[in-house]
Amino acid sequence: SESEGLRIVPQPEGDGPVAIREVAGRKAFATAPNRFSETLRYLYFDVDLFFACDVDEPMVVTIDYYDAGPESWTLHYDSADPEAEGLAQQFRTGHRQRIEGTKAWRQVRVTIPHARFAGRGNGCDFRLAAEGGDLLVSRIAVQRPPN
Repeated sequence: SESEGLRIVPQPEGDGPVAIREVAGRKAFATAPNRFSETLRYLYFDVDLFFACDVDEPMVVTIDYYDAGPESWTLHYDSADPEAEGLAQQFRTGHRQRIEGTKAWRQVRVTIPHARFAGRGNGCDFRLAAEGGDLLVSRIAVQRPPN
């Protein structure tokens, strides 16, 4: 659940319970039903404080996901965007990924601007949100973009 400064944060009593599954030869974190919504499901992640804490800089997020399940998923992150405030800043949309239904592992790399990572998203730095099905993720990496 933790590797090189990034950890998944299960929220079993909240909107982010996590299941572990094996799919197409890989172990994966999967969203699970929660008591707050019949359709929305989340995976929450926390970046180590020594990597980034309360900053305002771009970050590159790489996600390996299984291309099946929901119609799409969205990356929300704790942002320092001066154009936003409140929840729009704490859960800024960084990327929306459409699911094509290939039933294969895929990878997407996203650069998010104004990453703050101050833990203001339900105590975490970012989350993946799926609607209408379970999202499966086998690997996530957060890096600073090359200069």
